[in-house]
Amino acid sequence: MDHSRPCRLLALLFAPVLLLIVTTTADSQEGFRIPGMPLPTTLVVQKPTPEQGFGSNPVIELSIGGESYRFIRRDFWVDDPQGLIMGGDVLRQVELSRPNMLVEGPDANKLAKLEPGQTATVTGMYSMTTRSLTVNSVQGGNRPFQPGKRY
Repeated sequence: MDHSRPCRLLALLFAPVLLLIVTTTADSQEGFRIPGMPLPTTLVVQKPTPEQGFGSNPVIELSIGGESYRFIRRDFWVDDPQGLIMGGDVLRQVELSRPNMLVEGPDANKLAKLEPGQTATVTGMYSMTTRSLTVNSVQGGNRPFQPGKRY
């Protein structure tokens, strides 16, 4: 009896499965991200005037120097070039925490000193493991930056 024929048949059947496994593994390595790595983040906030109040606007509570500050969240995005984590993912992670984020860095006090009615754009690195935003810059105005890529 010729045993080589069933072996060839099995090899032909398993070759596509093996090819699929190898290509899937290679594709998954492309999107590899070390868990807990900081994410480039931009946050646009406004300190409301007493007359304006918060209304139905989305609110974000930030801890700056041990004190909590509430702001109207005008915009928020994560510039993840791999597209694995979106701004909405971060907002869902922090929405039940009070304060939502811990803000640190040399420019963090600029955010605490916002006057009512002022808007600021904050860029920094957000860490999902500690819910902390390390501020790189705080600039007055509504969106001097745009996301590097539309996701």
